[in-house]
Amino acid sequence: MDEVKRLEELMDVYGLKIRIIPLDEEGISEIESETDQLFSCGFDRGRSLRRVRMFFEEQVLYVLKDGFGVWRYFFRLPDAEGETPRVIYIGPFLSDSADRLRENASGNMALTESQRCRLENFFYSLPLIRESGSLENLVLLQMRHIYGAADIRVNHIVDFYGKTVQHIPSVEETERFAGEMLAERYQQKEELLDAITRGDRAGAYAVLAKLRNYQPKRRPGCESRMRSVKDMLLSENTLYREAAYRAAVHPMYIERVFRKFSERIEGAVFLKDLEGVAREMIRRYCLLVQHHSLAGYSQVIRDAINYIDCHLHEAVTLKDIAESAGVSVSYLTARFKRETGQSVMEYINGKRILDARRYLAVTDMPVAVVGEQIGIGNGNYFTKLFKKYEKCTPREYREMMQAKR
Repeated sequence: MDEVKRLEELMDVYGLKIRIIPLDEEGISEIESETDQLFSCGFDRGRSLRRVRMFFEEQVLYVLKDGFGVWRYFFRLPDAEGETPRVIYIGPFLSDSADRLRENASGNMALTESQRCRLENFFYSLPLIRESGSLENLVLLQMRHIYGAADIRVNHIVDFYGKTVQHIPSVEETERFAGEMLAERYQQKEELLDAITRGDRAGAYAVLAKLRNYQPKRRPGCESRMRSVKDMLLSENTLYREAAYRAAVHPMYIERVFRKFSERIEGAVFLKDLEGVAREMIRRYCLLVQHHSLAGYSQVIRDAINYIDCHLHEAVTLKDIAESAGVSVSYLTARFKRETGQSVMEYINGKRILDARRYLAVTDMPVAVVGEQIGIGNGNYFTKLFKKYEKCTPREYREMMQAKR
């Protein structure tokens, strides 16, 4: 069914999977096993689920919240002639933090150490969805498409024993909430992209904090939690790379940063190794945009600057640069000055001196070798040029940097 597939795609946005389960003994046992076999804490959850099975009517969304604070959605698919009745099972998920639920369960229930460990792993395996009401409205909207009917009821069942509450939101209300919720999530991702594209670090941090209200799905076990965090960070790394491309940063710089973070994330052994990586990626990509974005330049000047940056430490000539941009030397020099405010050689020398500063600050290379490294083979000319830009000799600059360590 196309509408069921659409529901699956929408739930995947939240890290939720849906299952189609036959409404028979085997299907009910599949659901029961998640709680009965996992906890065995003295609750007859099998009996309560069998009671729920008796009420699986069509065109009803069953919203179940158990005593542990775990949510599940069920609804019966339209019956097909000659087939076993089936239900859609969505979840489980949390609407409160796993840490808080774990503390509540440990404080209110007599759990063994083994049960407590299993409970903790189970909680951390679930996606955190704070806006469960909006999610419910989204499911209702898709149910209306699946059934081709607007008359959908909701039964809220608390702890599998609570009083059933019926609620019938209007079609307009459901569509409005669902649409607003999805639009907000996509809007936040676009805002994050835009902030990185502008090099706006503070703005990107603020949007990231909003997005972190939607936690990725995590499976039981420390290794699975690690995999989920890695996947989330790798996804963000890809998103920020796209933002840097939008800002017209040269791929050479982008791929260098992208590979660095990809290797760091995949190489992490413990979760603590990934602490701060999300904010560090934002900081690094914003700096990349601030220092290397060519968004304000014409394509000719972008091509020229990209060629210079790729051959900065070589003996490049104006003719080489002009040919790379597909224009004459006279056209290039005039337009370069007009758009950047400096001549081509001033730009090249400025970039070379910036690299020289880095070498002098963090290496013990002889000054003459530093000059050769940045493409200036004449030591006297390098010293003269460096002093012009930095108001001190390369040796004096190194001494100042060493004194600050």
